[in-house]
Amino acid sequence: MLVALACVASILAISWFQSNEAVQVVQEQAEAIREGRVERAYSLFSTEYREGMSLSTFRRWLRRQDHLNGIQESRIWGRLVSRGTATLWGSFEDDSGHTYPVRYQLIREDGDWRIDSFQLRGVAPESLPKTERFHYI
Repeated sequence: MLVALACVASILAISWFQSNEAVQVVQEQAEAIREGRVERAYSLFSTEYREGMSLSTFRRWLRRQDHLNGIQESRIWGRLVSRGTATLWGSFEDDSGHTYPVRYQLIREDGDWRIDSFQLRGVAPESLPKTERFHYI
């Protein structure tokens, strides 16, 4: 029984360690957005992602996401790493204390983690209390 528990603990520790670099990329991007370093935030996307969305398009999208500019904290509470991909789930908290669930998909590119997709679930304005909208970039 102890051997089985030790094996499970080892597997979890390895997975946690492998995903730390991916988490750092996500946190670095959130910090870059908060500090207005849009080029740095954009550079953390994968090559394929950048081929599909130009820097100017990313800037325009980001300007429409006021809550992203006020990110005070990013929390990652779910991690899955497998065969050169990582999926991270978590939330952003803005300067007003609102939280926004996020999901990141990362891939290994030239040995580094790069963000391949990003989903932000935003809450609709209070005038539409039961409506939610999803933002995919």
